[in-house]
Amino acid sequence: MNIFIDKTWQQKHLKNIKQKARKRYIPQLNVDLPIAEIFEGISRISKFYDEIQKHYGNLKREFRYISKLSDKKSQNIYKKIKKGLDTIFEILAKIKGYDTTKIPWNKLNGELQEVEKLVLDLIAELENQRSKLKEKKNNKKNALKEKIEGNIHYLFKLRRELDYFVELASSTKGKLSNRPFLLLTGEAGIGKTHLLC
Repeated sequence: MNIFIDKTWQQKHLKNIKQKARKRYIPQLNVDLPIAEIFEGISRISKFYDEIQKHYGNLKREFRYISKLSDKKSQNIYKKIKKGLDTIFEILAKIKGYDTTKIPWNKLNGELQEVEKLVLDLIAELENQRSKLKEKKNNKKNALKEKIEGNIHYLFKLRRELDYFVELASSTKGKLSNRPFLLLTGEAGIGKTHLLC
């Protein structure tokens, strides 16, 4: 049995370390720092997985909200987006609980950037169609214009979720989730022990 993945051992070890740190770690003096987020990736705590699954759910939801596209060019771009997202969804679906398996951040990042480019292409195409409809006013055109605007709205929301994963895949937090080693240096008394606790 590997003691490093045993929750009981981890809790006892942390308690022991905090006792040894004495005055260097007092929970009441804790100040959250942006660097602390890195430790979520290093230790792959449940918050790390919860955030990934939350944004994965958002990504799927925003994509589902995009309604049927009427022209061939938009349909072709949509199909390419769907194909790329299927690959992304397959990768993200596997990142749901503590595991020591490497997360394929590079592969994920490549797919994300390709899909993001396609999303921007589709937004540009739909905005072009919307501007042409503004010139002609009738009820049928207005309904189509509303549908296009709805799709643009959800594509922007989809892009925001893609950005979250692009950022995570290239961040220190993401990289350290596969290489859980960090060298913390600095003078005595600046808070290294406190941060680790």
